[in-house]
Amino acid sequence: MNGEAIVAGIDGARHGWVACTVNLTSSTVTFRQAPSLGALWDERWVAVGIDMPLGLPARERRSADTDARRILGTRHSTLFATPLHATLAADTYPDALARSRAAGDRGLSKQAFNLLPRIREVRRWLEGPRPHVHEVHPETSFTVMNRGTPLVAKTTNDGRRQRRRLLAAWIPALPGDLDAAAVPVIDALDAAAAAWTAARVSAGTHLVLGDDGVDPDGYRLTMAV
Repeated sequence: MNGEAIVAGIDGARHGWVACTVNLTSSTVTFRQAPSLGALWDERWVAVGIDMPLGLPARERRSADTDARRILGTRHSTLFATPLHATLAADTYPDALARSRAAGDRGLSKQAFNLLPRIREVRRWLEGPRPHVHEVHPETSFTVMNRGTPLVAKTTNDGRRQRRRLLAAWIPALPGDLDAAAVPVIDALDAAAAAWTAARVSAGTHLVLGDDGVDPDGYRLTMAV
């Protein structure tokens, strides 16, 4: 790898996954989209931030989610409650809801249920915890980038401008690379924020949200920012 440090941020998109890869040595950025996580994966990545729950709690809510909502403030609704570990084996929403209630006496939102196929895909590809792969939440990353002030919704022009400005402060060329990317702009923004967190992980300057250890499969119940 000739001494190069390459990190990546991955975001789930409507038709697969979007990756933002950043070479920290040359400050070059690339965006790619693929239908499967395996088609994007690059073993050269030294740190990866992925916008998907990795560690699933057995019963209680994760302290990482509580910490992230505290940072998000008025934007706390952008973070869905993490499904319980027992729901991983469910194929239908009624089954997942019943498993969630039996395991932790709590419900399960449709949004959280819809994450389960993606969570299973991530686990199949990783084949167990990898220390350089960290769960991230792009909106939380953007809030930390903005010194703790929540941003307006990314679906608005002002929201997209805010996020571009924050990313340009990290890598000045990144907004131009984003414009040239053949991926949906909102997914590209989130993947870039995940890559920003991966860069902080690589440097050892990231925040760790939560202190619940690992789930039954060994995945960390924490979140990196």
